[in-house]
Parts: sequence; structure tokens; C-alpha cells
Amino acid sequence: MAALIAAYTDLIDGSELVYTNSATADALTGTVGNDTITAALGTYANTDSVVDVSTTDNDTVNITHNAALTPNLTSVENVNLNLNSTGA
Repeated sequence: MAALIAAYTDLIDGSELVYTNSATADALTGTVGNDTITAALGTYANTDSVVDVSTTDNDTVNITHNAALTPNLTSVENVNLNLNSTGA
């Protein structure tokens, strides 16, 4: 029962999701709650994506990157980009 309550609470409260620096593209899925998705420097690639299941919540994606990028985000309400360097 405790696991079921915890899963429900995570669903409603939102989740903390993070990108990884893996060679495989990250395909993150948000919840119906207010999610925070973070890509630290060196973990975001243009093949990564976020799809949120709700448009009535208040999700935030934070990406720190050091080159030009094209985020692939669906139904995310807030995007914060910290671009350290994008070239000449």
C-alpha cells in the first residue's frame, strides 16, 4: 500500500527528471504534476526529448549547454537555457 501511495504522490506532485550523458538519447516523460527537468553541462544532446502528459501543470526544463542546440520539448511550460558558449 505504501508503494501505491508513493507512486500516486509522485504522479500528482511532479517529478525531478535528469538528462544523462549516455550515448543513447534520453526520452523523458513528465507527469501530471509540476515536473522539473534538468540537463547539467555535458548531458544534453539534440537527440534527447521531453514529452509531458499534461498541459495544465507547470513544468520547468533547465538546460546548461556550451553549443547551439535545438531542444525537443512537448507540453513543457517553462524553459531556462544557460548557454555558456555557442561559437563565433
